[in-house]
Amino acid sequence: FYVLTNHWLACGWMMIHRYIERSVEFTWATTDCAIGGGPAAGDGCLATWDDDLEQHNVCNRDTMTTCYTRAVYYVITTISTVGYGDISPVTALETIYQNIVVLTGACFFAGIIGAFSALLSQSDTS
Repeated sequence: FYVLTNHWLACGWMMIHRYIERSVEFTWATTDCAIGGGPAAGDGCLATWDDDLEQHNVCNRDTMTTCYTRAVYYVITTISTVGYGDISPVTALETIYQNIVVLTGACFFAGIIGAFSALLSQSDTS
């Protein structure tokens, strides 16, 4: 269940960039650049803004694997409350989605702690 939830949340993170905020210049993918790069680094970023089309491309890499891997990495670090900060939300919608991911992680932790607490209290009475 945990792996499937990570996958769905990563797909949601990618869909925000790919479909909902296609005409927004700065998103998490256009600002997720190689070390020393910035949004102006172009090919060093996951996605690049095109001034002529007034939209960004979906992914600069040869395959979507790199972009999906970065999205899964973001979800795992956020849901586990580690959050290194190298991938961060840029727009209001991305910030709202990040809050949903954090709350999902909190629910997972609450479920795990509750299950262990029930297990220990049950074994304590026997």
